[in-house]
Amino acid sequence: MKKSLAVYGNIFTRARTVTAEHKELWIFGVVASFATTGGILLRLSNLLHYLRPNERLVLENAQNILLATPRLQIILKHATTLTNTELLFTIAAAGILLLALALFVMAGQHILIDSLARKASAKKNLNIHRIIRSVQHAHLWRLLTVNITTYLASLLLIAAGSVIIPLLLHVSQSDVLVYIGAYGTLLPLLFCINILGMFTLIHIVDRKMSIAKSFTLSLSHIRSHFLTSFETALLLFVVNILLIVAFTSGFVLFAVCSLLFYFAAFTGGIPLLPVLIGTLFVIGSSLIYLCYFGIITTFNYSVWIQLLKRIHRYSLLPGLEGATRKVLGILRSRV
Repeated sequence: MKKSLAVYGNIFTRARTVTAEHKELWIFGVVASFATTGGILLRLSNLLHYLRPNERLVLENAQNILLATPRLQIILKHATTLTNTELLFTIAAAGILLLALALFVMAGQHILIDSLARKASAKKNLNIHRIIRSVQHAHLWRLLTVNITTYLASLLLIAAGSVIIPLLLHVSQSDVLVYIGAYGTLLPLLFCINILGMFTLIHIVDRKMSIAKSFTLSLSHIRSHFLTSFETALLLFVVNILLIVAFTSGFVLFAVCSLLFYFAAFTGGIPLLPVLIGTLFVIGSSLIYLCYFGIITTFNYSVWIQLLKRIHRYSLLPGLEGATRKVLGILRSRV
């Protein structure tokens, strides 16, 4: 039985090494981030912010969550002003465009998972061109189905919570207890949904499985390694927060330096230099933004793939379980 603390160190070190050595995968990481960055708890924290204190039952909360963004509401409002022909043409064109973009994102996700899985299995150099050519259309549709199902399941669960919580507030004298109970119920369910989706995506690509077989295998992993998966997600959350702080600090420093150069060029009376500095700032900011998503997505996916490889080979002892056993052992020895 492998001690999980040492295994976690090995998994994260290996993921960091792969991410640093294969910068070409950052491109596919940026594309795959439109589906999910792989940061499970970070994604859940973004979803759970919808559950805000509310003194009365408002169905608009659930409607706003299900419609995802106010922009979508604006689009739907304008759609009512179109004729039937214009509406059908717009829906068809938008549907084709969205489907093409979705399949493009799935292709990036497929290539990233396949590359990292091959790197986790062997230390050979990656042949990206061969991996790109090995992408199968059936796998793209499976990935798309799993991504949409995971997102909708999470969204529906949050929407249900936004309706149930105000109802509980009417019968409870303590708002704190209501929200503790709600978060304590929703967080494990949301975690299981998202980790199940992540494992299923990896199995579809790495093991060339169908959705049903990938789902069944992923479910068995979660049942037998729930604590291990949760600990990994918790460690990833900490690493993701540190990366956010690092990239934010770098961006702020870059913005301040660019602003100083801009004012210096503006007061110097050189006409084109402020425009050039402004253009370079936009380009530099975009590169920082893309590098962040490329690095964090590649790293997160690599961690989950490394974990699944370990689960297939060994039996992991979760750190929380191991610490509990040590404490109980000490207490028993003293008794």
